[in-house]
Amino acid sequence: MVEPKVSIIVPVYNVEKYLKQCVDSIINQDYPNLEIILVDDGSTDSSGTICDSYSQKYSFITSCHKENGGLSDARNYGVRCATGEYFLFVDSDDYIEPNSISKILDIAKSNRADVVFLEAQKVFPSGEIVPLGDGIKAEFVNGKSREDVLAFLSVCPKYPASACTKLIRKSFFDNEEMFFQKGTFCEDIDWTLKLILNSEIYAYCPVMHYNYRQAREGSITSTNTNAPKGMKDLTEILSKWSKKSDCLSGAEKEFVLSVLAYEYPILLYMYSKLSKKEKKAYKVKLQSSKYFLKARKTVKYKMIYALCSIFGIGITSYLIGFYMKIR
Repeated sequence: MVEPKVSIIVPVYNVEKYLKQCVDSIINQDYPNLEIILVDDGSTDSSGTICDSYSQKYSFITSCHKENGGLSDARNYGVRCATGEYFLFVDSDDYIEPNSISKILDIAKSNRADVVFLEAQKVFPSGEIVPLGDGIKAEFVNGKSREDVLAFLSVCPKYPASACTKLIRKSFFDNEEMFFQKGTFCEDIDWTLKLILNSEIYAYCPVMHYNYRQAREGSITSTNTNAPKGMKDLTEILSKWSKKSDCLSGAEKEFVLSVLAYEYPILLYMYSKLSKKEKKAYKVKLQSSKYFLKARKTVKYKMIYALCSIFGIGITSYLIGFYMKIR
């Protein structure tokens, strides 16, 4: 029996130092039917040349080159090139664990899943490794109804937003509206909401799969220069889904509101990084949106809500920013 093809989409931009480890970690899997799509998103270093060298050596690797359009645009380009039954996304400065894909596909096939939640860990320059800890558990996902899974995800300690921790059935992308939003800083937050709400059967694979490289020099998350863009995009995403939640009910609405609550403290942290002038555009909107926090019943969210109500957005965001520095 021929195993279903898995397309692994790797957006590439100026990562010559890390790209070989990333691609080699995929090539060295024991799964027999892989397709690797390397999308060079206008790199100005040798990344594009490295992509071509792999495609010339391996028939199952395709090297694509396009003008720089950002991560979302590169992923969308790769999706349109891919021919597999299932898709995985791997960022080109990260890498995956040996022989994890075959185990993931076993779970996907046995559960007939549309989406499989995957495990990941953070890898720091010091060599320290810390589990990402999304909190997904097989007993609450595998074989459970859609409503039960959404209810479980609503109370998970984290919102599993990353596109790189999901195996996705190709048919999800039959609808163009399911593609990544181009030019959005927080693209995975919006995209994962669409993925989860437009899927029917879910599964979870407990095998460690993904390695997130932390504090890479030159990466978006290693600088504060994108705080205004991140603030703008995340505010728009939460506003959009707040309006959408008004049209939902039951487990779907509960899940969306829990995500809004989870992301609100992140908004406060971004707000703390803004200049005084930049803050003026968001202060009133943040204050009026603090009700998001009520969707999560834990002490953390109750405390942040109380701080916002008593001391206001400015002091609360300062305290969150200070905590993030010393934690």
